[in-house]
Amino acid sequence: MFKEKRYADAAECYRDGLNVCDSLNGDDTVDIINVKVALNQNLAMCLNYTEDYDEAIYHCGLALALKPDAAKAMFI
Repeated sequence: MFKEKRYADAAECYRDGLNVCDSLNGDDTVDIINVKVALNQNLAMCLNYTEDYDEAIYHCGLALALKPDAAKAMFI
C-alpha cells in the first residue's frame, strides 16, 4: 500500500502489526523488538505523508526508545 501511495491504509496495517506485537504479552525477544522498530519507523513515514507530524515524531521516539541507533527514525 505504501508503494501505491495509500499512506492512510498502510498506516493502519502498521498499527495492526504493532497491536499484534503488543499482544504477545511482553515476549520482547530481539526479533520482536526489531519488528516493532521497523513498524514504528514505517508508520512514521506514512504519517509524514499524511501530514500528521506530531504522531510521526511520537512513533520515531518509540523506535528510538527500543533501538537508539534506529537510523530511519533519526531522519524521518
